[in-house]
Amino acid sequence: MGNDDLFLIKDNGSGVVVIANSADNEHFNGVSPSGRVIYERTVGGMQHDLYSVKADGTGMVALANSVDNETFNGFTSSGQVIYARQYDLYSVNDDGTSIVALTNSPDDDRFSGITTGGRVIYQSVVGGAQFDLYSVKTDGTGAVALGNSTGNEYFGCITSNGQIIYTKVLGGGQSELYIINADGNGNLALTNSTDDARFSGITTSGRVIYQRYILGRSDLYSVNVDGTGTVALASSVDNDDFSSIAPDGRVIFQRYVGDSQYDLYSINADGTGVVALANSKDSETFIRITTSGRLIYQRVVGNQGNQSDIYSVNTDGTGTVALANSTDHEFFSGITHSGQVIYGSYVGGTQYDLYSVNADGTGRTVLANSTDSEFFNGITPSGRVIYERIVNNSEPDLYSVNADGTDTVVLANTINYESYGGSFFTP
Repeated sequence: MGNDDLFLIKDNGSGVVVIANSADNEHFNGVSPSGRVIYERTVGGMQHDLYSVKADGTGMVALANSVDNETFNGFTSSGQVIYARQYDLYSVNDDGTSIVALTNSPDDDRFSGITTGGRVIYQSVVGGAQFDLYSVKTDGTGAVALGNSTGNEYFGCITSNGQIIYTKVLGGGQSELYIINADGNGNLALTNSTDDARFSGITTSGRVIYQRYILGRSDLYSVNVDGTGTVALASSVDNDDFSSIAPDGRVIFQRYVGDSQYDLYSINADGTGVVALANSKDSETFIRITTSGRLIYQRVVGNQGNQSDIYSVNTDGTGTVALANSTDHEFFSGITHSGQVIYGSYVGGTQYDLYSVNADGTGRTVLANSTDSEFFNGITPSGRVIYERIVNNSEPDLYSVNADGTDTVVLANTINYESYGGSFFTP
């Protein structure tokens, strides 16, 4: 079995630091608010432990290394690490001090999220069959049930003011949406029909978007967080499925019109102003929305799917432009902080290259197009594009390049396999 180690390197190729290189396998989990790297060590191929280390490679400490398996879940705003040990949840400071049991029941407790007020939301699987929701403070006190009726409760989201939206499955094809305070007070039904309602998203103005399944057909609705003002956003004879919420608050949805054809639409969260974003005879599927509000989508040309192109459009349906529509397959990869779209082009059925283009279709730039295949990995906080180059169809190396195609540098190209873990600012 191979040995996976962790290294840190600046995106300009300088300053290599060994983070973890034991005889076991180490895998990156995240970076705490104080800048410590959290990683998982797999001991003997079976036992999973958690460690943290400073970004300069010093001060390594074990966060959790019992005989059980520990897996990373997330960070609190104050920097505590939340992790699961077997079927219970724990918190620990990122320097390894102050381990606290958050749950310690005979049931299977699973992490869901953390409120801005510092309460941990989790799901408890009772007897392997019933799903209930709870919250607890990060010091392990104040555990309360958010929903533990005879139905099953599933976490949806945490609102900006710390309330929990969840789905209650009642059986017989019926499920409803509820909202509740993180301390267990103020439980309120948002939906109340005989259909199956499932949470989709929430706008910045506080409208809850949800999917309703009626006799096998999916429609889209919205409602205020106080349960008033329910409106249908999309309830055609076709299937309408939620895609995203744009920065301007418009709801993006996808309509399946049959024969493998998907079209894209947007509508205001109050049910007004529906517009078609893409509804050609080809199939268009949602990809992403840029920070400037342009919607990126993929168009599959023809029923055979032999060509896929990338387009962008404003969320009001204006300004459609082709970002990449050659005879090759183009696949979306990412968006830079300044709004450039990174995409891969599958050339001749064997070679992958990388390109960037502005969201308005201008400034197409080659990032990497050697005789090897290059695959996008990520974008650093400083805006450099990280990619993997597969040499001779076997050995992956790491490179970085500016989004304008300049200053390509080698990050790692030894005879070993190098794979990207993540990026963050260091002092």
